Amino acid sequence: TGASRGYAFVEYETEREMRHAYE
Repeated sequence: TGASRGYAFVEYETEREMRHAYE
């Protein structure tokens, strides 16, 4: 569903941001 894809997208973006901040 769209909501499921949206959630996965948000989770991916958050993880990328966290990794960037960690570096």
